[in-house]
Amino acid sequence: SIVRMRRLIEAAAAYDSTVLITGDSGCGKELVAKQIHTQSNRNEKRFVAINCAAIPETIIESELFGYVKGAFTGADRTKAGLFEAADGGTLFLDEINNASLPLQAKLLRVLQDGAFYRMGDTTLQNVNVRVIAASNRSIQEMIDNETFRSDLYYRLKVIDIHIPPLRERRDDIPLLVNYLVSRISTRLDKPVKGVSTRVLGALMGYDWPGNVRELENMLERMIILGESDLLDVDLLPPEVTDNRENVRKALDYIPPQSLEEIEAYFIKKTLRETNRDRGLTAEILGIDKSTLWRKIKRYHLGD
Repeated sequence: SIVRMRRLIEAAAAYDSTVLITGDSGCGKELVAKQIHTQSNRNEKRFVAINCAAIPETIIESELFGYVKGAFTGADRTKAGLFEAADGGTLFLDEINNASLPLQAKLLRVLQDGAFYRMGDTTLQNVNVRVIAASNRSIQEMIDNETFRSDLYYRLKVIDIHIPPLRERRDDIPLLVNYLVSRISTRLDKPVKGVSTRVLGALMGYDWPGNVRELENMLERMIILGESDLLDVDLLPPEVTDNRENVRKALDYIPPQSLEEIEAYFIKKTLRETNRDRGLTAEILGIDKSTLWRKIKRYHLGD
């Protein structure tokens, strides 16, 4: 999945066409948009991002297009908008599915003409901006419900990139972990070489409702709290280590060479949490009691 995504990013970066990125919240849409900008010939100009859901409808138009003095109450000076700030570079419109129909019409005009009017102005502003938009909802469904303009949709999705949720691309997790640990540790100026195989197994078994954003935040917390250059399971939050289903899934994703280490860890942890109730431990781990007894003996986990 990561290899495919890299190819899509490289292809999108080679041209100035508009891009529409779709996927669940937290799956890394802005990161993909930044990578497209960084690899494009616009990378010496600004990458400007705005979240259309985070700004009130009454304000977002002035943020995007700017305004002149006297355009509305409180406009005591002329101010350029984000389209002008991104001139020559890239403007990222996150959660564009939250844009109102009137705003969609104005965005369409800019995409078609490369020009717009500041609020309260009669002078046309020409801009050369590459627009990348993102949505966490199905825009096609919104078109069917008449809450999104089909002409804007087709203007945006010249290049269409869909990012699956992290739970559907677990094989990407080791690469993502390595990348994020390196980036976060550099930013925090705290050297960390990686995570233990036990941590990797737990991360690969978890369902990640918050997607890549949740993974990034979790790793940052672990790096901050960690006292060595290798992040181990004691730093994992309870939602990862205490989930029974996660324990079972983790065993399916561990590399063969580390399976025994992971298996012993989860058996020991579950025995401790069940006060060494072997019947309950076997039930939680999804194995029969005789198999559990053999593994306890094999890993020297007896009393």
